[in-house]
Amino acid sequence: HVVVSRRRERSIRGILRAGLHACLELAGVEVVQVTTAVPLSPEEQEMARKQLATALGKPVHPEFQVNPGLRGGIIIRRGEQLLDASLLGILRRIGESLAAQPGLSLTPNPFPKQTCARLSHKIWHQAREREW
Repeated sequence: HVVVSRRRERSIRGILRAGLHACLELAGVEVVQVTTAVPLSPEEQEMARKQLATALGKPVHPEFQVNPGLRGGIIIRRGEQLLDASLLGILRRIGESLAAQPGLSLTPNPFPKQTCARLSHKIWHQAREREW
């Protein structure tokens, strides 16, 4: 009633999400945001949930999102921690590193799409093996 009387209907989704997160936290379940470039199948989502639970040593509730701008890979956010294994993030970090090199000029990407896809796949597997 309070939400409607104060014309805060747009806040209902956030209020419900905060309540769910609080309940999960009380139950010892970690909420993790998982962002990928393409939607994951239910089987892939379950595999990701199991791998995250194993890596964190506790049950997890993954919230899956899609951001095609990532171009490949995955971003995992756990509270304030962020693991950016997306192709976009990796290329951004490489660009920043190269830009910091004195006298180095950046040229357009010379690699074909297949090379970038293989790189993204390799990075995903390396990111899965990392410890939090």
